[in-house]
Parts: sequence; C-alpha cells; structure tokens
Amino acid sequence: MIMRIDVQGAETVRKLAKDALLIFLTPQNEEELINRLENRNTEDNESLKLRIATTRQEYNKIDLFDYMVVNKDEQLMVAVDMIEAIIKAEQQRVHQRDVEL
Repeated sequence: MIMRIDVQGAETVRKLAKDALLIFLTPQNEEELINRLENRNTEDNESLKLRIATTRQEYNKIDLFDYMVVNKDEQLMVAVDMIEAIIKAEQQRVHQRDVEL
C-alpha cells in the first residue's frame, strides 16, 4: 500500500506499524520550494510563510523516515525512479518488514 501523507501522518503510521517503509520526498532546497509555491499561485503571502515554516519543522523529524528522495526541479522522473528502486530493493530484503495496519 502506498500512502501520500505529511510528517504528522508518518508519525501516526510509525506508531501503528513500526516496520512501515517511510520515504521523505523533498525539493532540492528551500529556495526551490519557495519558487514552486510562488509559481503555482495557490498560496497568499501568509499561507506561503506558514508553509515554509512548517517545512522547516518537518526537516527536524527526518529521522522518522527510512529514506529521503530529493525531487529536483524539472527532474520528476528521476525522483520516481529512485522511489521505485527503493521499493524494489525492499522487496528483495532477506528479512521482510512485517507491516499490518
């Protein structure tokens, strides 16, 4: 099962399923995040500031995750390939993760 969740959701999943595979997907840097958000034109100035502050707090919880994949600007398929490689590698583990939700 693949789920798209935020860091708080990942914390909940980790509590419920200790062995769940968690991948942190992130832009290359904060500047890239800001550019993406500004180009979408979906956030007002206050929402943008809140989003950036939230992202900074989320980075403090990176140890919760098993992997981090950097989604560089204009290179979405590279990030997709990396995630697929992680999933394939996990399927080949000698000791499989025991995950039940």
